[in-house]
Amino acid sequence: FFTTGTMENIYKQLVVVVIIIGMTGIQHAHAQCILFSEDFASSFGSQFTSTGNTGGSAWGFTNSCSASNLSGHSGPGSVIFQGTTVPCQFGNSTSTVSGNLNSPIINISSAGTSTLNFNYYLLNECTGTCANDKLSVGISTNGGGAYTTIMDSYLTGGLAPTSGAWVAKSYNLSAYAGQNIMVRFSFNSVNCTANAFDGVYIDDVTITATAGPAMPSAIAGSAWVCMNTSA
Repeated sequence: FFTTGTMENIYKQLVVVVIIIGMTGIQHAHAQCILFSEDFASSFGSQFTSTGNTGGSAWGFTNSCSASNLSGHSGPGSVIFQGTTVPCQFGNSTSTVSGNLNSPIINISSAGTSTLNFNYYLLNECTGTCANDKLSVGISTNGGGAYTTIMDSYLTGGLAPTSGAWVAKSYNLSAYAGQNIMVRFSFNSVNCTANAFDGVYIDDVTITATAGPAMPSAIAGSAWVCMNTSA
């Protein structure tokens, strides 16, 4: 690598080597990693759970409802909140329906800047600001004992009351740095009328982070996947 020449030239070449090594180290320390990922490619899978369901509807897998084959997600597979007897429709015209889609506990304690990412599709009776057929996203830091709403389609904001297309969303999780978290997607029709709609689809849920090389598993038994493996 070094060329012959004066001591001054050799010193300059040494400085270049040090800078290159330093830049490589910085790149490695800031590798982009996937802490958690679920794309519901062919099934509901085993990572998420469907809980708190009321009115005869629940979260389940679909690859054939109306939004399944639309662009904007990794489809056709996704999850949808739907009736247990009437698929691809959340309501039954007799009951208010609601339910939660819960992630496992995810370890972001050693992450740098972490971000929640997901795609959603919301089809309901709403045409503007709407208190019905609500989607919300919450974060828990105590194993699901309590959740803080970070975005919703009504009061908190961040989600459209109705989307009519797949929408990509991201949320900075810096407020939860150094903790274990759970993510919950919740749907609530609020009433039992005008509910013959698809409702909500969720897909491509990931948590990504900028983290150092010494990284624990995000979930027991699974390793963090670094996208910048050349760093």
